[in-house]
Amino acid sequence: MRRKLTILLTLSITAVMFISCGATGSNSSGIEQESVDNVDNEAPASDESVNTVQVEDLTNGAVDNEFYYIYLKNDEEQTVDLGQDGQMDTLCSYELDDEYSEEPYLRVNDNTYSLTKERGELYADVCFVHKSDGDYIISDTKGDSYIGNVRIYKWNTSTNAFVEIDEIADRTIACSINDEGKKDCKIESNKIYLEGWINVLGSNVIEKAYTYGTSGFAAAQEKYKFYGIGTEERKMPSLVLKQSLTLLDDNGNEAVTLEPGQKVYLYEGNDPADPLEGLKTEGNYISFASEDGKVLGHVEYELRKDEEGPFYENRQGYTPYINGIREDDLFDGIIYAG
Repeated sequence: MRRKLTILLTLSITAVMFISCGATGSNSSGIEQESVDNVDNEAPASDESVNTVQVEDLTNGAVDNEFYYIYLKNDEEQTVDLGQDGQMDTLCSYELDDEYSEEPYLRVNDNTYSLTKERGELYADVCFVHKSDGDYIISDTKGDSYIGNVRIYKWNTSTNAFVEIDEIADRTIACSINDEGKKDCKIESNKIYLEGWINVLGSNVIEKAYTYGTSGFAAAQEKYKFYGIGTEERKMPSLVLKQSLTLLDDNGNEAVTLEPGQKVYLYEGNDPADPLEGLKTEGNYISFASEDGKVLGHVEYELRKDEEGPFYENRQGYTPYINGIREDDLFDGIIYAG
């Protein structure tokens, strides 16, 4: 179930040692929690740090020609026109790391605000997004774990503040390093791709698209893509069958029967512990592919309470069963983190 947050992201009053784009002012603009005004926007002048992707809008089929996003690299200022009022504004993200605290901050013009709302959030990936319906900040705060909390804020022209809209817990923005050594994030005008952990048939990374905007986050697609842990080349995780297994096609008919000793690759599926949907114990599915990426079919599985099965908090003690067979009795090669 989606978590709607009402906690204010307030200005830190702790004295800090400023870094190159550190805190410089009072809380006259920044991040707060209140209603959002719609604003008319125009596209900015081109800049090498600006990323543009022309995509078809999911709701009306229109292309948002105003869309661009900027990855706010730590300690590097970016200048944008918030609210398209003709006045240029300065954004900068940075991390405070001293003997008293360690946490991410965002500076909006002369005011500095903490992006941390939970203990253990030590750093953040921060993106500024401009669309035809307004200006946004999307932050991805993390601690020691690869996965964190993704939050979205919209610029309010009445209060000159970024207003928090929504959050997805236990997710991170899908980003990669390009050939120039810069970070590219999978953000489009109508959707953003988020990654997370899944503990089904092993611990793996999953990726899924979500819509985002004034109303917050919503699932743009039902299925997740599976990726193995530590596979920067985006390789699918593989398993070897201990028993024969019949896969189904999209119509629920038998597609193929796999034999013991056959290697298969996890391709797509749902997350039974999706942060927007809550725990789902029945009607879950995973599809499998061959080594060359050809989809072979899928199976449905359920989650059962099993004291002998692996225990993971996001499954609340449940273990996957396929056709009544526990996962580790059906497959070899299942590896869980931790």
